[in-house]
Amino acid sequence: MNDGMTLASSDCVRVLELCMRKKLWDDATRLFFRIQSVNREGREQQFSTSAFGLLQLHQQRSVSKSLIHHHARTGLNPSLAEKIWRVSAAGASPDKSIEITVDLVRGYGMLGDWQNAERLYWDYVHPERPEAPESDAKVGEAGEGAGGRTRSITGGVDKNVLHLTSALLSAMARGGAPRARADAIFQRVLLGASTDIVAYSAMLSVCEKEADVDALLEIWDRVPVAKDAIAFNTALACVCRAAAAAEGTNFRTKKSRLLSVLEKLLEEMHETGVTKTSVTLNTVVRACEILKEPEKGLGFISKYFLLMLSERDSTRMTMTTLRHTTSPFVSARPTEITRELLAQVTERLESCCGGGMIDYKDQDSKPPDHGVQPGISTTTSTSTPTTQSSRSTLPSLDYFLNGLVFSSSSSVISNSNSSADACSLLASERDYAKAQLVLKTLQTALADILKNGWVLVPYGSLVCGTGGPGADLDVTLMHAGDLMSSTSAPGTDHEKNIVRSGHGKESEQMKNDRQHIHRSRDLQQRVLLQCVACLQEQSQAGEAFSAGHRMALPLQTKTVVPPPIFQKEQESSEVSGGTGVGPATLQSREEEHQTKKIPGSALGIVEARLGGRVPVVALEVNGTPIDLTVDNWHALAKTSFVREEARRFLGANRLCAYVKQWAKREKVFGQPMGYLGGYAWTLMVLHFLRTTTKGIKKKDFHLSPPAFADEDEAFLEAPAGGFFQYFATDYQWDRGEVIDVENLPTRSSSSSFSSTNQSDESLATSRTRFLERPALVLMDPVETTWNLGNILNSDRLALTRSAILKRARFLTMPQHHEEAKY
Repeated sequence: MNDGMTLASSDCVRVLELCMRKKLWDDATRLFFRIQSVNREGREQQFSTSAFGLLQLHQQRSVSKSLIHHHARTGLNPSLAEKIWRVSAAGASPDKSIEITVDLVRGYGMLGDWQNAERLYWDYVHPERPEAPESDAKVGEAGEGAGGRTRSITGGVDKNVLHLTSALLSAMARGGAPRARADAIFQRVLLGASTDIVAYSAMLSVCEKEADVDALLEIWDRVPVAKDAIAFNTALACVCRAAAAAEGTNFRTKKSRLLSVLEKLLEEMHETGVTKTSVTLNTVVRACEILKEPEKGLGFISKYFLLMLSERDSTRMTMTTLRHTTSPFVSARPTEITRELLAQVTERLESCCGGGMIDYKDQDSKPPDHGVQPGISTTTSTSTPTTQSSRSTLPSLDYFLNGLVFSSSSSVISNSNSSADACSLLASERDYAKAQLVLKTLQTALADILKNGWVLVPYGSLVCGTGGPGADLDVTLMHAGDLMSSTSAPGTDHEKNIVRSGHGKESEQMKNDRQHIHRSRDLQQRVLLQCVACLQEQSQAGEAFSAGHRMALPLQTKTVVPPPIFQKEQESSEVSGGTGVGPATLQSREEEHQTKKIPGSALGIVEARLGGRVPVVALEVNGTPIDLTVDNWHALAKTSFVREEARRFLGANRLCAYVKQWAKREKVFGQPMGYLGGYAWTLMVLHFLRTTTKGIKKKDFHLSPPAFADEDEAFLEAPAGGFFQYFATDYQWDRGEVIDVENLPTRSSSSSFSSTNQSDESLATSRTRFLERPALVLMDPVETTWNLGNILNSDRLALTRSAILKRARFLTMPQHHEEAKY
């Protein structure tokens, strides 16, 4: 709309409606402000007065509300939303709609800006007193003020202010506001008000985020109204958070108290008849797992979740009992789903108990027989030994270690540790040497299985070169014949000898030919149990694993005495951290099992997670966490893809490690917490590099000159600030721009498209795709139908985007460039 252009009012209305319908929020916002400026400057003669009045009277309010809601909640720009709110009144007092105020307060809360959220709260609740009360005396004075909105709450007129209070308390919790200010606001609302459970749940949420069980119980006992399922689930989640944070010498005392609080909440929930949901069940089970009390968890399930109890004791329940219960627990879901959910979580808990609780003598509960893994002996079948000729053609473990991954001359190390600063971000040569020693120790412990034709193949961040100091080691157990069908023979270039399945250069026919070697999930569990049995046979407590309870896996820490050659390396190989094992878990395990450890032991079973998407057994060798899987082809393919893609860009490994460390520090990392994992963040880095950097063709990337003369300069100028700036400004979160690292063409600095995987004919039809809703669409290049961004709900998506936005603003300040390197 130019100044000299006369636009009919009807056209203006149609354009604005079209922008709103097409979700073109930026264009709609500019047009909205343009209309308002024309109106204020007195140039209404360009518009038809009657039609423009129609726009103002009938559409302006709905348009402004839609724009405010988008910018406050989705666009993460609450200041612009507030400006629209102020401008839309055209000089009059702004609309005091509670819905708009709540949206603005929640928008500021997503960014952690609790000061502006508090300002809007007091503007609405008590316009004559914009500052929050500082003491109890002032709280009382504020509650008796004639001009305050609390009087209307007492009369039952403005109860929606409780939702506003809930939004403000959530904003204070995210922004780290002083606890006294939140308490003062909460106490003020309670003065003479007809309070419902919404306000109490908001305060409980503050305690839950801080894992403050004492404060939660203090509020819990004062709640005079009936509690709903949300309040109970919030309280249970607080106990679960406190259990995860509990550590130290008094861990046993804390554990006992947390279990009593958990039982108190469940008992009250049962007595009051509040509906139990799947969230309730998962929270209780997770808390019992963290506290290492699976028997308590089974007792809670039997007492509080089963409606029809059998005559058997909870310690002897079978899967038949659970899966044939008429209704496991009250839920809106179909009975079949809730029944299976209860059976799965019970399997998780009973796997933590050493007694073998599942009775497979009952034919109904016996798992289907999909055959026996070749080369693995069981109590019900005989194994077919692998011939000597087939074993002689297999790549040895030293071949995978020295030639493929952990050689000190590998480009992963030489390219990553080019400076002293890189060592602080990436795994050092000592980490790789220790990983080699750890893998050989595991090979010795699993010798009885490996001699039958199995091979331990490492994968993950250490293999890709993107792992940080103390990164855990991921290992999968592959059958040698299948491995040879997907890898080259020994003696080929070790840089290309990771499994190539799923990579872009593999044809669809090759993928189809590989389908017959994919093991079922049930068979993966069986092989993992064989590994656990092999480890336990070497320990003093190995007799607890009997043949009659093959699927009942005891998770107490069992230790294996390593060969003497590795015992002297124990003290010098302490590494902290690792995914899946938190400090509280390690501390509790050390306290509870310190008397059971064998002197000089180096290997122990930490946890078995057989019910997940990928069955995993977590081990620990010389302090290094190991995740052991079976036949994990997807993981090998992802490792191959990331490793080869990261080598095309100088400094890519450092940037991946830096972004993952930043995400952990900002607490937006980890799939168990509902955020993106390390693999997803790595794909985002590769997408950024391919989108903003001119791609290097794979066939001759080793001949291309580096993009920057110095790696430190490259890290400062392009990756550090560029990654966050790209996802803060260029990536279209609102429309759900699809990130396809494997197939999407790259964009050079001149905005022209180039591709490393597509032909010139396909470039003409390849364009950016959108989901047309706020989301992070991060497609897996191996599992092409899997969106890694689905793990983020609306709140976690907003928090992740907010963290990226704040980091981008921070790194654009020149004085903070050095901080980017930590």
